[in-house]
This record gives sequence, structure tokens and C-alpha cells, in this order.
Amino acid sequence: MKNHFAFLFLFVLLFSFSCKKSEIPSLATYKVKMLDFESIISVQGYVDPLNSVSVACPGQIEGSIISLVKDGTIVNKGDTVCVLENKDILAEILDINSKIENADMQLIKIQANQALKQALLDAEVKTNKAETLIANLDSLQLKFYSPTQRKIKELELNIAKIKKQKLEKRVKSLVRIQQSEIRSQEFQKKRLIARVESANQRIKSLTLTAPASGIVIINKHFITRNKMHIGDPVWGNMSIITIPTNDKFKVKIEMPEEKFKPIKEGNTVEYSFDAMPDNKGWGKIIKKSPVGRPIKKDSNIKIFEIEASLDSFKTMPEPGFTCDCNIRMLQLKNVIAIPQVALFEQDSMKVVYVSKPNGFEMRQVKTGLSSAKEIVITHGIKINDRITLSKPPAEFIRRNIVFKKVASTKPDSIKTKIK
Repeated sequence: MKNHFAFLFLFVLLFSFSCKKSEIPSLATYKVKMLDFESIISVQGYVDPLNSVSVACPGQIEGSIISLVKDGTIVNKGDTVCVLENKDILAEILDINSKIENADMQLIKIQANQALKQALLDAEVKTNKAETLIANLDSLQLKFYSPTQRKIKELELNIAKIKKQKLEKRVKSLVRIQQSEIRSQEFQKKRLIARVESANQRIKSLTLTAPASGIVIINKHFITRNKMHIGDPVWGNMSIITIPTNDKFKVKIEMPEEKFKPIKEGNTVEYSFDAMPDNKGWGKIIKKSPVGRPIKKDSNIKIFEIEASLDSFKTMPEPGFTCDCNIRMLQLKNVIAIPQVALFEQDSMKVVYVSKPNGFEMRQVKTGLSSAKEIVITHGIKINDRITLSKPPAEFIRRNIVFKKVASTKPDSIKTKIK
């Protein structure tokens, strides 16, 4: 009997808990209202001199930085600001110097061989001269010889004469050959010396000097996108340092393609500077790069460059300062715009949750332009609706996905560009 009563008591207790209604949770809400909406793109940029001179790696030369002045250093015209190293050129100079030494040794060897040949030929000439004198002495006795002996002696005299002519020709030919060999070797040496001088000029060109006086701004490396430093590789005509030549500046901005496309020349920009928190600046977009560059080597993702003017500021910023750039795209007046966090996606629909006394009503909405924090709602909610900033529990949501046309939103909305 006691078991029956215990079972009945437990059943009644569970039934009472199951029938008790959960309380509606209290969620943070936003009251819908009409406001002026601004579409702003926020990106990073840096201050760049409007007129400047550049210090770049010499053309058709690759190397690495082994010495670099500090960013922001004040230099005078002609001061050394960067030194590069090219190991290939150094190796080339060593190789050419070795070839010059070999050419000198080869020239000495040629001169020694020529002297030997000349000495041997001179000996032959002297021998021929002696033989000719002997033959001439024998010719005085020709009248005492028989006709046959006389004929033999005459032939010997002719042979000596022919040999003498041949030797004279050999002497002349040897002189020409020797002169040609020496000239060829000397020409080869001159070419090697010219190559060394050219390589030394290239080595000299790796010491970069300031073309004008001013403040040094170290440029960002093409690959790392960080300020250049010792050890970074550089190549022909790559700009390493910028030196401003006046006190007028612009702002350079780099951004991905999806942000780059909607920006137009003439859009206004407001700047805040990281190193100067209380400083502000204003300008407008003046130039868009027609082509992008890969974010890194062999990448399909491209970065596009934009130039903006710096027309006014509270305090003049220094070149190289980084800044936050708020680019105003356009303005819509008298529209309904809600925080981005109040918009949700449900079954491929954009929805909001309207707070009601008995729960929350899910409404499908139609969206318009958006910014990083806000989004325009063209249909689905009305002024003074309270929408939640977080998604309510499913048990308290009531579906109502029919659009409710927003009165006065569309007719009064005026699309104006910020100037």
C-alpha cells in the first residue's frame, strides 16, 4: 500500500514540473529607428611623401642588404644610406684576376718562345752567310776547274743564294707572327682588365648614397611586405629608401580585390594615426592602380594599391606613419538600419527576432547596403520594433516570415555621395 502511495506522489510531482511553463528569457534588444546610414570601408594605410627621391638597387643587379641606415634618420646629400652585396660579382672579379695572371704568364711564355725561335733563325742566317762566303771564295778557282766541276760549284752557289732568300723571308715572317701573337695576348689581357673594371664599377654601385637631403623612409619589401632590413634580397631597380623633398604628403593604401572594386576616385577619407592617437586627417581617393600584384610569389590572390590625398590634418604626420583609413562610399538618409549582430540566417533566409510579450517572432527581412557594423533593412520590420541582439531559444520563437513593407523608408531614402 505504501508503495502505491509513493508511486502516486512521484507521478503527481513529475506532472506538476512538466506543466510548469518556462519563463521568457530576457535578451538584449535594439529599438528599430530611422537614421542616416553611411557605408564605410576601413583599411590600413601609411603616409607617403607627395614629392620624393628614391634610392634603388642598380639595374640588372641582384644582391642582399648588408648595411642600412635606420628608418627616420636625417641624411645629407651624398651620405651612404645602404650597402648591398653580390657574391656573384665578387666571384667574377676573383676569376678574372686569375685569368689576368694567367695571361701575363702566357705573354712571358710567348715572348720566351719567340726569343728562342729568333735565336735559332739568327744562327741559321749566320750559318748561311758563312756558307755563302765560302762558296764565293771557291768561285775564284772556277777557271781552274773542269766544266763539270765548274757546273757543280755554280749550282752550289745558287743553292746558297736561294737558301739566303728563304731565310730572309722567314725572318720577316717570324717578326710578323711574333708581333701578332703578342698583340693578341695583350688584347686578351686588356679585355680581362676591362671586365675587372666593369665588375669593380658594379661593386662600387652597390654602395648607395642619398640623392638629396632629408628624412630616410625605409620602404616595404615586395615579398615580405615588411620594412626592409639587413639580409633582405633585392634586385634591379627595386626601391629601398624614399627621401621626401617637401612637406606635402599622400596616403598609400593596399587592399584585397573585394574591397578595392567599389571604391571610386573622389570618395572622402578620414585618417587616424597609430603613433598620434589624438591626431586626425582628411582627404580623398585620387588614384586607383589598374592592376594588382600577387600577395606573395606564385599566389593567385592579388593586392591593389590606392593613393589618397592628405588635404588637412590637426598635426602634420611624419612620413612612414601608419594610419586607419575610413573611406566613405555613400550615404543613405532616413533609412532603417540595424546592427549586424541582430541579423540571422535561417533556412537560407535573412531573419530577425522581434520581441513580443509572449515570446519572439521570427521575421524574414530584405537587406540593402551594409557596413562593418550596420546593415540597411528595406522590408520586414517597422519603426519601434524591438529586435534581439542574440538568437532566442527555439521554444520561444514564433514564425512569421511574411514581409512587412516599411513605410516611408524607400520614398525618403536619398542616396548621396560624400564629397
